[in-house]
Amino acid sequence: MPAPSSQQMPITAEMQSLSIKSLGRAVFPYRWLRDSCQCPSCVHPSTRQKLHRTSDIRRDVAPTQWAETSNCLHIEWNDRHRSTYDLDFLERYASPENLAAFH
Repeated sequence: MPAPSSQQMPITAEMQSLSIKSLGRAVFPYRWLRDSCQCPSCVHPSTRQKLHRTSDIRRDVAPTQWAETSNCLHIEWNDRHRSTYDLDFLERYASPENLAAFH
């Protein structure tokens, strides 16, 4: 796995999740992150309705690259999809309770 691009948001890749130290060592499962992508091909821009089923996400989804820029986390997935997550979005779901409540 590639290393994070800076020390601002140290990220550690685990077997099935990313751990982000700056968010209190928050752990985000890969499938949750990929399913939570907010890009226009994943979420309708006007209605904000998700455009795929959670079951459409491959069980073996994993990041191939990631980088942090301007308070965002950018991930390229092994399914060739690219996601960008605002740090505020990740911080909102940093606790296990909030993460579970999101879906």
